[in-house]
Amino acid sequence: MEAVFLKLFNMSVTASFMIFAVVLLRVLLKKAPKALRPVLWALVGIRLICPFSLESAFSLIPSAQTIPDTVLSGPSFSVQTGFEGVDMRVNAELADRYFEGVTVPTNTGLHITSLLSVIWVIGIFVLAVYAVFSFVRLRKQTAEAVPYRENIYLCDRIPSPFIFGIVKPRIFLPSSVKEADIPYVLAHERAHLKRHDHLWKPLGFVLLSIYWFNPLIWVAYILLCRDIELACDEKVIKAMGTEYKKLYADALINCSVSQKRISACPVAFGETDVKNRIQSVLKYKKPAFWVILVAGLTCVAVAVCFLTVPKGIRLKDLKKVDGQISSVTVITERGSYEITEQTSIVKVYNFLNEMRVSKTAISERRDEDRDKSNTVILHYTSADTDGWDNSYFFNGDCTEVWLFDLTKPSLTHRVKNPQAVRQFFENQEHGFRPSELEGLFLKATAADFSSDPSYLEVEWINTTEQNLIFGESYRIYRENNGTWERLEFSENYGAFDMVGLMLSANSSRTHTYRFWGLDIAHPGKYRLKSECFKDIADGDTDYRQEYTVYLDFELMENVNGGLSFKSLTNGADTEQLYIFKNSVDPMTPQFTLSPYTNRFQFTYSAYSSYLPYGTYDLTDGTLTLRTDDGKNVYVFHAQENGFVFDAAQSSPIPQYKYSGNSNKTQSPVPDGAVFSLESSA
Repeated sequence: MEAVFLKLFNMSVTASFMIFAVVLLRVLLKKAPKALRPVLWALVGIRLICPFSLESAFSLIPSAQTIPDTVLSGPSFSVQTGFEGVDMRVNAELADRYFEGVTVPTNTGLHITSLLSVIWVIGIFVLAVYAVFSFVRLRKQTAEAVPYRENIYLCDRIPSPFIFGIVKPRIFLPSSVKEADIPYVLAHERAHLKRHDHLWKPLGFVLLSIYWFNPLIWVAYILLCRDIELACDEKVIKAMGTEYKKLYADALINCSVSQKRISACPVAFGETDVKNRIQSVLKYKKPAFWVILVAGLTCVAVAVCFLTVPKGIRLKDLKKVDGQISSVTVITERGSYEITEQTSIVKVYNFLNEMRVSKTAISERRDEDRDKSNTVILHYTSADTDGWDNSYFFNGDCTEVWLFDLTKPSLTHRVKNPQAVRQFFENQEHGFRPSELEGLFLKATAADFSSDPSYLEVEWINTTEQNLIFGESYRIYRENNGTWERLEFSENYGAFDMVGLMLSANSSRTHTYRFWGLDIAHPGKYRLKSECFKDIADGDTDYRQEYTVYLDFELMENVNGGLSFKSLTNGADTEQLYIFKNSVDPMTPQFTLSPYTNRFQFTYSAYSSYLPYGTYDLTDGTLTLRTDDGKNVYVFHAQENGFVFDAAQSSPIPQYKYSGNSNKTQSPVPDGAVFSLESSA
């Protein structure tokens, strides 16, 4: 509930800027058609209803999230009003005075938000009770109404004409209404029905009930009620002709009553700002074409400027650094991760540079004693220098970022899409890329850490189309307080046979690594790193490309005092999705492979209730899927970035009728169907 309240609070703040704009436009566009005003209020309603916003360079909303979600999680937070001077002063005070568990009690932000959420719900309940009470009161007043004609009723207990009802709206007239006023009253009420005001006013009251804590929403609702009456008055005069203005104004005076309370219903003829309505009716003139054009363009401008949020600036605009990146280091609270493969480096570089951040800084601080929970370091090389680093520092929940390069630290800026940044770091922590070559994985198949020497049996899994070479060499790291420390070999150890082992395309091979001269006798998390190579022919030049690959595992102390081994998937369980795009079936046939567990799942038709799943084998370019129930086998042959279905060697796949005009059946997966690699995630 706290998160919902916080989301609605921020939405009401952004809507407040739009309300200010509409109030100003009501004054500036006095000569514009009155029908424009409800349209502007409808845009405010969209702003309050829509939980998301498009980004635009034309947005006049200073900030889409004045109070961030971090107020719920702590230990600290900062506001972002979009006004740099305000943000810096407020956040400087917060930095000095608000830190949960130190300057204020733990979970202070959550407790305050919880209290406000309870008050908010109580307010909604009170307004809901008031709406129900008003409805019941009107039902009693109109219970003895008698039909006049069609959907029109006469009633003795009402002071003014109004429309009552949503699904089947009825027009109620007071029995005392003058016969001469009835045509004008009915014209007005029918104009309401044509404009569906009997729906818009209750919807406005619902929004008022939700956002009751914002005073500007009350202002907006009151003005909405006035403006829909003015729009209907104008519509009637336009239809009847200006010669009826005085008679219509007389009807307004005759049916007017004193009404000072806020109401959800009904849409009444003479209860809202009658004096101004009479003046508007008497002064009505058909607006010029250019006035109508300006009014229409104004609505479009308001929508573009206030229904969107600022795009912000790209992270690369804060600091521009040129040079060749040799490697990337990603540091989180769980450890550090090195990226040296050029394709991966480019992806990280582009991800950082295209990241959107707030235009204005949220803090005046430039010191280095700021939150560095998540860090990305780009290591640059140069022919003229020894190289340098460009560092990106994110706080714990990735909502803030600051940079440090060769000159000085930047100010702190708000991240526009922190979820994407959190996902980026989670991908690194969970070994999203267990190797620098996509499609290459390591899998632990056996281990013994009680023997001398201890050993780890590793299966190299190559799902690429290239032949690879790997060797005996390896390095072992142990996690220590979030960083990986390399274990050194004892004296007389550490030399490896330089024998190359061939790993064919779309195949696997098992190798045993013996840990001579290494102290791996303590509980903890460990990482094995090794390399593989791919021969590349580039014109007249042949060279060997190196890729790093790793496997994480954990040693835990068991009840007997020994060590138990646990393999950490570290990305080897990355699922690979293959799809057949040219099927006649309404559902795209697809299968997923999990290299770490050797499991698959295959779906081939929307009309089939059978879901094949089980284990698979990839040998010499042939992929064989065997279901756990032992009933079916599906065979595919590897090709570049995918597999080709072999129907002759596979279990039959049912055929279905895909045309209502033909009895012909077709297979959703015909022989030769090409399943292409869609994603690895």
